[in-house]
Amino acid sequence: MAKMSVSFKKGTTTNIKHNNRDFQEHEWKQKQHEHIIRARSDQNIIVVRKDIKEVYKEQFGDAVEEYNAKQTRSNRKIKDAYEHFKNSKKHHEQYEIVVGFGSKKDWDGVPFEEKAIAGHQLARWADNFQKRHKNLVVYNAVVHLDEAGAPHMHLNFVPVATGYQRSLKKQPSLSKALENEGYPGRGRDSREQWNEFRSIEVDSLTRYLNELGIERKTVGTNSIKDMHEYKEMIAEVNRTKEEKQQEINSLDNNIQEKQSLEEELENRINKGKQKRWELNEKFGKNLEEYEKALAEKKKIERALQILKSQWDKLSLAQKAGLSKIEVELDNVMKREVGIEVERRTSQKSDIIKSQGAKLDKLKKELAEVKDANFRYEQESSRYDGIYANNIWLKKENDNLKKENKELKQELSFFKNQFRKFAKAVRKHLSNGLFFRQFLSAIDPRAAKWLDKKLNQKQSKQKDIPSEEKETQKFKNREEAR
Repeated sequence: MAKMSVSFKKGTTTNIKHNNRDFQEHEWKQKQHEHIIRARSDQNIIVVRKDIKEVYKEQFGDAVEEYNAKQTRSNRKIKDAYEHFKNSKKHHEQYEIVVGFGSKKDWDGVPFEEKAIAGHQLARWADNFQKRHKNLVVYNAVVHLDEAGAPHMHLNFVPVATGYQRSLKKQPSLSKALENEGYPGRGRDSREQWNEFRSIEVDSLTRYLNELGIERKTVGTNSIKDMHEYKEMIAEVNRTKEEKQQEINSLDNNIQEKQSLEEELENRINKGKQKRWELNEKFGKNLEEYEKALAEKKKIERALQILKSQWDKLSLAQKAGLSKIEVELDNVMKREVGIEVERRTSQKSDIIKSQGAKLDKLKKELAEVKDANFRYEQESSRYDGIYANNIWLKKENDNLKKENKELKQELSFFKNQFRKFAKAVRKHLSNGLFFRQFLSAIDPRAAKWLDKKLNQKQSKQKDIPSEEKETQKFKNREEAR
């Protein structure tokens, strides 16, 4: 007979959206849901699905009303039991148990149909759990068959404990609820109480496992106290993994930076070699000319030494004559330098005048631009006034159209009333002449209007044959009646 372990883990935190696969489309694509085989999510077995807030109203509603009725201060009253215990430091509003058969290794390669049968056994155990534990009210229970590995169930329940003398008579205390069910709790370690409860439930699960022809394999329990601690450990492992990955990424970035620096240095060396070659190409001839000039300098220095020795040999008269020549040469040089300075000063003056003319032109253009801008602002302001006036005229035009429409409606109404009145008078005043005089007395324009209508009627009757005239007379008599 095959052997498998039975897992039974408790936690105080939960993720109902995850348990029920109640995801938006973008949530399915998140990293933490990559392990879910979405095509098989509809095969998950839903045992119980209730709103926890409604469960709190059903279980604690009467106790809250009784408690609030005894309170004289409004700030001590409990408005919502769920929110009250959720924010409490002494209680957990709910608990989650994760149960399953075997490990991932046990189920690798096993057909999905057999995995589904094991899932239904977990669902049967959950139904039996609800019947046996009235103080552990299950509000959500679902078997997951859409993950690789062992089938498992997330069972969420609210502990409902009674027998309190103070505060609410019912409270969500797990140890007290287990005590109500016959698991001694006072004066004992709550872990001992829970382990006793867990042992009985594991035995119950084992019976459902045996029905599958699988024997329970006893394995050692780890040091993890509950699912909350397990999730914290997993989160810590993930954080460490992310930190190591960041270090690896940082090292990769450093390597890339060093490679970039090496490439940059190599490029600089190549550029330096290229620059050196270009300098050699450009200044090679100048170096030769410099060497030639240096040789010429040395020749001049030797010639100067010879001249100096000869100068020392000259007499005073000869030196005086040479000094005079030197002064004359100096004067000539000064005159030449003065002429050159004057020439260059003249050139600078011409340039300054030219630049001054350009500056004056730019100032003039700037003044024209400012003037144009001022005119534009005036025109813009005038346009704004015209635009505002145009809007006002448009509104006035709409109002006049509306008034004109109303006047036309009134005029039409009065015309109809007048026609009715004329018809009624004509009916009672058979004498047409008397009727015309009556209208003239009321309004001469009405009499003219009647004459016009009678003339039009007579002209139409002239064109009607004799038989039709008789018919028309008959119609007229009928109308007169």
